[in-house]
Amino acid sequence: MIAPRLFGAPGIYMVQPKFPPSYWGMEHFIKLTPFKAVFPPLGLLTLAALTPPEFDVELCDENAGEEVDYDTDARIVCITGYIIQMKRVFEIADRFRARGKLVVLGGPMANLLPDDCRKHCDVLFEGEAEYTWPRFLQEYKSGLHADHYIEHDKIHLPDSPPARLDVLRQTYAHGIVQCTRGCPFTCEFCDIIVMYGRKMRFKPVAQVLEEVKAWHARGVMQVFFADDNFVGHRAYAKELLRALAAWNINQKRPLAFYTQCSIDMARDDELLGLLRDANFISVFIGIESPRKESLQETRKTQNERLDLVEAIHKIQSHNLFISAGMIVGFDSDDSSIFEEQYQFLQKAQIPFVMLSVLLAVPKTPLFQRLEVAGRLVRPGVASDDQARYVGTAGGTNFHPLHMTREELKQGQMALYQRLYEPEAFSARLLGNLSRFDNVTFRPEPPNLRGLGVMWQLIRHYWKQSSASRWFFWNCLSKAIWRSPRLIAQTAVYMGMYMHFCKVHGDELSWNPWQSRPRTAAEPLDPAQTRVSKDMTVPQC
Repeated sequence: MIAPRLFGAPGIYMVQPKFPPSYWGMEHFIKLTPFKAVFPPLGLLTLAALTPPEFDVELCDENAGEEVDYDTDARIVCITGYIIQMKRVFEIADRFRARGKLVVLGGPMANLLPDDCRKHCDVLFEGEAEYTWPRFLQEYKSGLHADHYIEHDKIHLPDSPPARLDVLRQTYAHGIVQCTRGCPFTCEFCDIIVMYGRKMRFKPVAQVLEEVKAWHARGVMQVFFADDNFVGHRAYAKELLRALAAWNINQKRPLAFYTQCSIDMARDDELLGLLRDANFISVFIGIESPRKESLQETRKTQNERLDLVEAIHKIQSHNLFISAGMIVGFDSDDSSIFEEQYQFLQKAQIPFVMLSVLLAVPKTPLFQRLEVAGRLVRPGVASDDQARYVGTAGGTNFHPLHMTREELKQGQMALYQRLYEPEAFSARLLGNLSRFDNVTFRPEPPNLRGLGVMWQLIRHYWKQSSASRWFFWNCLSKAIWRSPRLIAQTAVYMGMYMHFCKVHGDELSWNPWQSRPRTAAEPLDPAQTRVSKDMTVPQC
């Protein structure tokens, strides 16, 4: 179908819809800082960089407190989003279409659920947009454009330009750069290899450095490398890390970095050393499960072949904090998986855990397998269609084998509450810290901004209870004892913990600073409980 051109001054209004409170968003913590949001919308900033100069571009990021201007003069409204944002994406799109705007939808949700998105837009983009977006704008200018653009091939990543930062109107805590796309592994549940493929593609190191420098000039605290597996091509990762280390060492205000990696990085001492030397402070690792049968089932062979606790401790010994993605609900999981997950995480001493129920994401091998088996929950069965794809809220979109969907949800939520009890969390945090040695990490120099955040955190914990005050100062003092360089990052983790408590508290009617009854995920045997606590005592 070909649509006629809308005449008039060309203008594009780009919208990043608001996320619901989430693991990554830090919505509750960010209120204690001078920043408006943690991450800027990298996808839209890339589209803005691809837009010819004759088009005026305005960006609205609801996550940074900006209100959508439904009265904009722009002819084209471009909206992106993840499945977790589905409801809000469609609300915004429908309101703009009712006002006669040309609504364009793209991004991860459009790639995974194109048929759902098709009903709410005039132009749909599937696949990577580095080539199709400029083509659409050229066709729009010439008088005609299509209503559906599909990029079947994987783009040449050096063709993806640096993010256009001048369209940002708010201050963000962290910059964001993508160096690579793709992942060499074949995890059954993963949508990354569906969207970006298994062949690793990467930007020139010089380009990545220029993007890092641009964020540094904007005054961000840290830069997140938004690669789905930063170490998927180790030779490239090492080249980039050497360049980052050489640049960062000469900065009076050094940048800290963090990213996402696969756990097989533990096999490469040189790589771990380079991460430390480049001033990386943390890594997120998709561990998923301590149960070998579950890892085999989901084809996560890179995890199956390692002693996971030993690998985690080795990574931590290179002065890196670890956050982990964990999943419950594999076909090999029964009700005992919740206790097994808890014991593993306390023994591994991983501070922050994103615990999700397994989801069958459209187009993944898992989705196809469960569809053939007749185990998918169809749209409309769930009370909220979007909730089918929000695993951290306990919902799933298929029927588990050894539990009901409700048992899976209740077990996941109880385990989340147990993991974020103050004693359990502090044991993992201090255990991770205990493996740091000869800390060379260079934090941001002391400044009024950081002191202001520290004061807000002190006030928050002071108001909760005497237990919260002890918790806060105990964690900070142990960090100082390990190295004064770690105090700012530990304070950030105190803010993150506050955020998680608020997110889980709203969901579970839970206050970690009040006494509570035993949850369903906890062992009944008091002797077993004592063993569990003994395993988590940090060596500080």
